[in-house]
Amino acid sequence: MKPAMRTLLNLAAVFLLLAWAAPATAEFADYQGSKVYYQVMGQGEPALVLIHGWACDHTIWRLNAPGLARKHKLVLVDMPGHGQSDKPRVAYTFDFLAGGVESAIKASGVKKPVLAGHSLGATIGRRVIVRQPGAVAGLISVDGAFVDVPQDAEARAAWEKQSAERLAGFEKNFRTAMQPFVESMLGPAPKPELRNIVLAMTLSADARVAISEGRAMSDPHNWRLEPIETPTLAMYVASQFAPPGFVEHLKKLFPNLVCRRWEKVGHFFMMEQPDKFNAQVEEFLAK
Repeated sequence: MKPAMRTLLNLAAVFLLLAWAAPATAEFADYQGSKVYYQVMGQGEPALVLIHGWACDHTIWRLNAPGLARKHKLVLVDMPGHGQSDKPRVAYTFDFLAGGVESAIKASGVKKPVLAGHSLGATIGRRVIVRQPGAVAGLISVDGAFVDVPQDAEARAAWEKQSAERLAGFEKNFRTAMQPFVESMLGPAPKPELRNIVLAMTLSADARVAISEGRAMSDPHNWRLEPIETPTLAMYVASQFAPPGFVEHLKKLFPNLVCRRWEKVGHFFMMEQPDKFNAQVEEFLAK
């Protein structure tokens, strides 16, 4: 990316950060000797823990948090290796990321929260629930990454080959590979400011961390998931990332499931339509 374009994207990010005016308390939790950044906003039960996705940070919730904080205490987490959290030289496995989220939850003092995770953040939220049975009241999956690895040998080999090729592209030149990948997820008609803020965030992500997480996501063993009974809301986009049979796959993983299908939006739809998103969250929490 040319320096001038990067400057414009960074300016867009700063502008939107300044537009986020809701009061928040910034804190750090200790996790295995490293710091995990989190913010606390609002009051009210149940508390909501907001978990960003791959190569992002807590600011993806900037358009949702002020409204949700009117009724709920929010904990917005930068997972280890992201945003303002430390970036230790470790393998960024699902368990390592989940442990970082758990440290922020414990430090915040909230009890029995509902976890809301975008993309990989939903995967990590689910991992927290598996690791701490009974400690979480519910899960909101925001276009969550729950891969249904093919069981057929030939189809599985094709999936593994595609995953390996994608990962190799990021390893060769992270930012060159990142931009078209992110733009492919932005949907049919993203607003320029949304495109700019998402690109500024993802292109500035730590490549070492993102690639390590990519290895975890490319490992089929990490997608051998057992059902959990935790009440779950799954919002998902009708796109190539939600192939036929995706809802049936989710129902196997989450028997106590409510689904909400989104049309004509991209992967970051909570930023495209924040009022609609918040309304669906509140509807779920009310039940």
